[in-house]
Amino acid sequence: MYLWVDPVVSGGIFISLLVTLLSVMYYSLVSVLAYSALFVLGSVAGVRLYVYIMVTLLSKQVNDPLKKFEEFDPTVSKDGLRDFSVQAAEYFNQSAVELRRLLFIDNLLDSLKFGLALWFLTYVGSCFNFVTMVLIAWVGLFTLPKVSAYFRV
Repeated sequence: MYLWVDPVVSGGIFISLLVTLLSVMYYSLVSVLAYSALFVLGSVAGVRLYVYIMVTLLSKQVNDPLKKFEEFDPTVSKDGLRDFSVQAAEYFNQSAVELRRLLFIDNLLDSLKFGLALWFLTYVGSCFNFVTMVLIAWVGLFTLPKVSAYFRV
């Protein structure tokens, strides 16, 4: 598993999405996205101001911490998008065929299991909202591999 190989990167990814999920629990998604963008804009402005002051006013040579982000190409290639679309269509088609099979009771035992799972999900849904379940899954995704590796030793 690649989680926590580089704790700084893993921790940054984990904390950023954890804060986002906790924020979405209390505020609208639009507000969370707007505040996040304002935070990034303010941070970039602060770094730019710092670099400008250090280079221009104090005549010190500093490395621009934003340089590696400026060199990043955010565009998506047509081939990559085409490959993703093909894989997504295959997954969707397989899921739609399986859902149709379960809903139209092609196999009685499988449809009963599916119905029981849906019935169980009604109780889970009454206890937790979707964001809470995603939050629990996110924390589990980062903690369970480390906990299981700890107990395997």
